[in-house]
Amino acid sequence: MTRHQASRAGYCSYLLRCWQELGLHGSGPGVWRFSLEDPQTGALRGFASFEALVAFLHAQLLDEPLAVHSAPSGNETG
Repeated sequence: MTRHQASRAGYCSYLLRCWQELGLHGSGPGVWRFSLEDPQTGALRGFASFEALVAFLHAQLLDEPLAVHSAPSGNETG
């Protein structure tokens, strides 16, 4: 099932990982990083900010293409 088909079925599933990278030389506040893994396909996508993660999920759930998405292959029906 493709992402497009899954979102049309009203269901998406991801494994979310969150970790904090320390500042330069281990000092200062850390920066949070995120990744999402599709458990069906094993596809992994990383995010440098919480805002980027939320923008991706927003686009996935509302079926809006993001600039970082590849062009449609033309083999999906809908």
